[in-house]
Amino acid sequence: MTLPIVLALFAVAVLLLALMAARPRLRRAQMAAEPPARPVAPEPAPTWLTELTPGELAELCLRLLSRMGYAMLAQTVEGDRAEVTATDDLSANGHRILLRAFAHVAGPLTRERLHEAIEHARNEGASRVIVVGVAGWTLDAEHAAQELPLELLDGADLAALTAQHLPELEQERHPTVPPPSPFAEHGPHVDA
Repeated sequence: MTLPIVLALFAVAVLLLALMAARPRLRRAQMAAEPPARPVAPEPAPTWLTELTPGELAELCLRLLSRMGYAMLAQTVEGDRAEVTATDDLSANGHRILLRAFAHVAGPLTRERLHEAIEHARNEGASRVIVVGVAGWTLDAEHAAQELPLELLDGADLAALTAQHLPELEQERHPTVPPPSPFAEHGPHVDA
């Protein structure tokens, strides 16, 4: 190659490296300029889900993971959160999953709660972390989730997974109503 081409390629490489190095600083500046406590939730959670206690939420998560092929290792309920640790295989090669779900009463999830979940997952040896915030999460938490090795779900996401994997729960919540009797309005005809 000729010298001008080599110099041009070198200049492009230096420019790309400078842009890549500046990107995290720009992102931190954008995050710092945004209000951290604004709740973010594209869709509100269904009413039935917002009314679940942490214990009921734990039971729902356990049933959901079980239906998805995971075997439960531990289940805890503490304060406003439920936690299920499960594995995709009971052998030594199985991957652990930690699902931490916060009931609606917990309010929107914060960055700190996501970091706590990650730390606990590391201590438990979990290779996959799912955090559910039935009431959604703050913008600050959404930004943190993009940088953390976890999956963040809101109440609408949990409801969709439930409808997909536990359709019988939908039947329990909305049982089929039999058609009205033809005698309902007038009653049976009786000749006197």
